[in-house]
Amino acid sequence: MKGQVERYSTPLIIDRKQYTISFNGKELSLFLKEFELLSLFAKHPGWVYTKEQIYESIYGFKEVKDIDNTIFCLIYSLRKKLEPDLKNPILIKTVRGVGYKLNGVTVQWKNE
Repeated sequence: MKGQVERYSTPLIIDRKQYTISFNGKELSLFLKEFELLSLFAKHPGWVYTKEQIYESIYGFKEVKDIDNTIFCLIYSLRKKLEPDLKNPILIKTVRGVGYKLNGVTVQWKNE
């Protein structure tokens, strides 16, 4: 139904000491930057992060010519590993003109 948030029944489990993430009962194989991005989103599910905030958190203050493309590629790569349908993402949502957010999932932290 439009306007409703689809919820996953299983939590996203993040272990920052072991650098592992499990979702829907299986461990995900993520690159370091993907892991850092998902961890950033998971700290505050539902919060919208701008591309600039994401870039600064993941890459630091290094200058880049194209923040938009860098973040788009990172988001796309992460979505390929999480979303059941890339054309209709429900877990990592785009907030047009603002940024991205983690949506519809409970986060469980291990070894924090």
